[in-house]
Amino acid sequence: MTSRVYTVGHSTRTFDEMTSMLQKNTIIHALLVAGAEVVHIMSATVTKPDRRP
Repeated sequence: MTSRVYTVGHSTRTFDEMTSMLQKNTIIHALLVAGAEVVHIMSATVTKPDRRP
């Protein structure tokens, strides 16, 4: 059985990758709505604040 592949913009992702992204985004949005500061860990030395409106 082959996995379905979804294209978002210029990225190609499998269904499992899309589901994981949607779950992560849902959690991030819930934290932001609750007033939490969300910071993405990009590497061992770099972080990036989430800048969603």
